[in-house]
Amino acid sequence: MAIVSLKSVLKKEASTVITNLIDVLDIPIGIEDSEGTLLFGERDTKSATKIPVKSEDEIVGYVIGEDQAQIVADLLEHLVGKEVDKKTLGNEVLSLYREINLIYNFSEKLAVSLEIVQVGEMALAEATQLIKASGGMVLLLNNNNVLEPVSSFGKGIQAKKGIKAGEGIIGEVFESGNAEIINDVRSDSRLSEKEKAMSSLICSPLKVKKEVKGVIVLGSETQLVYTAAELRLLTTVASQAALAIENALLHEKMVQEATRKIEARRRELETAVQERTAELRKQKENIELLSEIGKEITASLEFETIFSKLYEHLNRFTDATIFGVGIYHPEEEEIEYRLAIEKGTRYKPYTRDARNKNQFPVWCIENRQPVFINDVQNEYKNYFQEYKEITPTLENGTVSKEPLSLIYLPLIAQERVLGIITIQSYKKNAYTEDHLNLLQNLATYTSIALDNSNAYRQLNATLENLKATQQQLIVQEKLASLGQLTAGIAHEIKNPLNFVNNFADLSAELVVELSEAIEKQKEIIGESEYEDFLDILRNLENNAKKINEHGKRADSIVHSMLQHSRGQAGEREETDINVMLEEDLNLAYHGMRARDSSFNAIIETNFDKNVGKLTVVPQNISRAFLNIITNGFYELNRKKQENGDSYEPAILVSSANKEKHVEIRIRDNGDGIPESIQEKLFNPFFTTKPA
Repeated sequence: MAIVSLKSVLKKEASTVITNLIDVLDIPIGIEDSEGTLLFGERDTKSATKIPVKSEDEIVGYVIGEDQAQIVADLLEHLVGKEVDKKTLGNEVLSLYREINLIYNFSEKLAVSLEIVQVGEMALAEATQLIKASGGMVLLLNNNNVLEPVSSFGKGIQAKKGIKAGEGIIGEVFESGNAEIINDVRSDSRLSEKEKAMSSLICSPLKVKKEVKGVIVLGSETQLVYTAAELRLLTTVASQAALAIENALLHEKMVQEATRKIEARRRELETAVQERTAELRKQKENIELLSEIGKEITASLEFETIFSKLYEHLNRFTDATIFGVGIYHPEEEEIEYRLAIEKGTRYKPYTRDARNKNQFPVWCIENRQPVFINDVQNEYKNYFQEYKEITPTLENGTVSKEPLSLIYLPLIAQERVLGIITIQSYKKNAYTEDHLNLLQNLATYTSIALDNSNAYRQLNATLENLKATQQQLIVQEKLASLGQLTAGIAHEIKNPLNFVNNFADLSAELVVELSEAIEKQKEIIGESEYEDFLDILRNLENNAKKINEHGKRADSIVHSMLQHSRGQAGEREETDINVMLEEDLNLAYHGMRARDSSFNAIIETNFDKNVGKLTVVPQNISRAFLNIITNGFYELNRKKQENGDSYEPAILVSSANKEKHVEIRIRDNGDGIPESIQEKLFNPFFTTKPA
């Protein structure tokens, strides 16, 4: 029941209506609430009576006055009744909105679920938000005509093994297809043993179109009175759940059909796999053999050993009447045959001119593709217009014949063509795709072996060069250490030297000021003492000048020491400024990381590609960039240590082509340079860093 305060009614338009009525009646009137608090008018009136004002049989206040005060009391009761009606209607609208909102959310959840159990659980959860219940269950009809539970809560309904269609109240609701309320279960003639624990039930069938799929039921072990509104809510939940369950069943059916097809396909593939397994077993044996061959080939670093082992194994797989390996020398534009064999007899060492394009090995190298021919005289046109085979001489003086079948493969390592490998036969159609694949595998191993051999030879040469330059590096390191020591000493001297020079200048200025001050006191001091003071001041001035003179001389010496420690001035040359900036940025960053391994910073670059190369002295401009960037990182690290994780260091380096000049910007998010020291930035050796 909605409760309305008489005071709240009088605060609204009722106050004006009551006032106008009292003016018409022309009698004294007082209005108070149920607790005796005066709300309107006068309480002490002659011959006054208290007329109660009721709302839903409850006294909410009184009208005090003579007989005609009854009119005011009746009007107030009418206004209070209207307020009660408004409040009741508002509560009903609010409750309905809540129900609609819950059901809408429920439908959204159902739309993404394809699991029957999950749908049932969501349906029960949604229903119990709207309808009071101590137990509940969602049951679906199975192929045995039994309502099988898919989701449940509470212990009131005993149906773990299911309920037959038509059995008990729940089975009857399923068969009829109509929702029901049973507020006194125990007196219902349809009651079954499985439903006896419940005192009240509310059931709704799960329908899709006209077909009933199952039942949703809620109940209470204590006596409840379910209403038609609650039945309507349960029916709404049931209709949405039924559609979701239908979708889940269709999905399950599709999954089963897909599983059946997959199983059939699996059996087909199993048969194919068995057939393929036998084939692969044989290939595996070949691969294992090739792997062993590859290990032998790549284990050697000598050309002669590599070629000999390759030829030894190759004849086990194919007809290699003629076998050869050529090393490509691009600088000389020739192919050198270190090893060429015909029927076990070696050819005399020879070369092929790579400028002659009408040769199979030259085509193979230039195109980086295999040459595969089983009838040379008819198929050579696939590669070039004219063909004449070069017939080298064997070591025994025999001249080789022209082959009829041949394969050439390029030897490639790290995108470089090292040479070619070839097998040739005096028979037509001597080779198949399997032979080509086999030779490709062997060519891969041979390429690796040749590359390793080249690397080994280059490494030996490099070691010799390193030994030769080691002594030079030792001398240079000593000179570099001396330069660093010189620079360090010069820096240490420069700071106190600046103080000496500055204070010498200041002392000279003070002597002048003191002379002027004494001049003004000449009469008081006296002539004799005045001359003594001037002599002293002249001596001080001369001393200051001498100090300044020798200080500048010392400053010149320090400057020379620093120039010497940095080496002689470099020459101007074309330099890529963007590359230099990138290198200096990396150098400064890793330098800071070397000092403090915990230092990290966000580094952004925005280099203008149009900057190109500038004619500068690289050492000088690089030193300037490096100093600025290093100072930036130093400031970022300092601020990071002060602020901790709340601060993220960052630096931006950019370049831009401004037509007549190049602009370099280096910006960090530190605290910047204080105004108090900005004028000293270009003073030599000035620094804010600790010693």
